[in-house]
Amino acid sequence: MHGKTVNIKSHWLLLICCFLLGCNDMTKTSQELTIKIMFRLLEDDRIKFYYIPEHSNTYSEDNMIETKVKGSIEVQSIEIILNQIPKKLRIDLGEDKHETPISITSIIIGTTRDSIDINEKSIHRFFSPNIYAIKSENGFERKNLDNRYDPFLESTALLHKKIQIDF
Repeated sequence: MHGKTVNIKSHWLLLICCFLLGCNDMTKTSQELTIKIMFRLLEDDRIKFYYIPEHSNTYSEDNMIETKVKGSIEVQSIEIILNQIPKKLRIDLGEDKHETPISITSIIIGTTRDSIDINEKSIHRFFSPNIYAIKSENGFERKNLDNRYDPFLESTALLHKKIQIDF
């Protein structure tokens, strides 16, 4: 009889451990992610943040946050909060077809536990510009090419891996 009691206790202990580990896994995937971008932009414009959720493979308007910004010579910031840890991020650098530079001084991606601080010198490791956003001394030149305009930065594989490890 004493041997069965120990066996039942060890089963309960195993069940509780599995439950706690499962709950910990669930909170990891459902935690909030804050993205703060510090930038300088001379004209009024709109900046969009796209993200790809864990269960998807493409960007969509359903997973986009748009923010209007006022032009200024001062550094300003935008902060967005996602209710999940995304697979991929994209920052559209303007919608109003301005061909002036946007200077990004830092991007901070974080949760309540940890953060990834990206400065203007290391941004190229974590975000890649497309052909409409050309890296320059002053940040990124936004260009209209063949009557097309869509400057954006897309997260790199290194940032994806760092997000998986850190969060």
